[in-house]
Amino acid sequence: MRRISVLREAKERRPVNWPGLGLAIAGLALTALLVGALRGPAAPPSEPSPKKAVEPFELRYLFPEDKNLVALRPCIWFEQPGMEKFGETVEKEIDSFLGELQKKGLLKEVKRPRELALTNIEQVVMDLRFVFPGKEGDEKSLVMGAPRLIRLKTKFDWAGFLRSLTPNLKETQSQGVSMYELTGFGPAPAYVYIPDERTLIFADAEARLRKLATEAATAPQRQWCTGWSRIERAPLVVVIGDEKVLAGFTPLAVDPADEKVLAVFLKENKLSALPDLRMNAASVKNIALSVELGDGAPVRLLVDAKSSQAAGELATAIASYRLLGQKLMPPLAEVTGPEKVWLQLVGDLLQSLQVKQEGARLEFEGRSRVSVGDFVEAMRR
Repeated sequence: MRRISVLREAKERRPVNWPGLGLAIAGLALTALLVGALRGPAAPPSEPSPKKAVEPFELRYLFPEDKNLVALRPCIWFEQPGMEKFGETVEKEIDSFLGELQKKGLLKEVKRPRELALTNIEQVVMDLRFVFPGKEGDEKSLVMGAPRLIRLKTKFDWAGFLRSLTPNLKETQSQGVSMYELTGFGPAPAYVYIPDERTLIFADAEARLRKLATEAATAPQRQWCTGWSRIERAPLVVVIGDEKVLAGFTPLAVDPADEKVLAVFLKENKLSALPDLRMNAASVKNIALSVELGDGAPVRLLVDAKSSQAAGELATAIASYRLLGQKLMPPLAEVTGPEKVWLQLVGDLLQSLQVKQEGARLEFEGRSRVSVGDFVEAMRR
């Protein structure tokens, strides 16, 4: 994790090519959705506003062993104020990537349909994977799995599109389920199931995908955490339920330059040391982060601890780090560029943070004035 001192040193860092970095990340991530998938305040937190037009995330096609996930709604992100030009830039990057593939002899006759525009992608669900190196002391690495599900806002001829990708598309039928086998995009085939005219499901094993497909119609929606219904319609949700990952949590480190500030903080708060977040994290079963979009919309962190005592200890630890973070925040007037937007967001969330505990369940909620458009505008400067 980033060190706490980053808040104090933000204005001293070397300039970053934010436009290039942003385009690189956005281009790669969003291209992966379309092409890469083929490769294998003091009162209790407020109730979320109803979103009748927004469907819950479809998670019935994740495998039982999947513990971590990322679910997002590109159509909502790219319809935010200030995102129009940025969305156009990303669309051009995707088309450019497709053009590069065609120069290499891949997907020669393929044209990206207008139905696959970012503003028409209703939801994307991906599994999150972590790799744990065998060498002790090595940091674990995060691997974003290929999308398991892509769902559009409108109907689309997915089967026809797949045939345009690979003319020799193989279709098999069994147990009333049609499955498509895609080859030529990696060392192993990818398998695709089309449950309806808006949705595409990916997997790397035909038998397992077929089993999911036959059971999904009657399977209940999986509850990924206590309180899942509060976040299942958010524009972005990240869940980590792999206890091995949580137990390997790396605690925040304080830079030597901030040790004096830390010493004063500990004395003022009658603490002998900062709480050990590693120990707290080991007492957690799962965490879920959700991000709502809009002025003052909430950012929520839901935590299921292993006991009421563990939940209380974690809440106390977070309260200490919140106070320390506020002390280390540099005045916004001293910061410029993209860092100022990040610090504004962090400051708002720390200032507005509320905590609610119900037994072993914790809910943290913060709000901010910072918008997606603010970040885009800052990256252009």
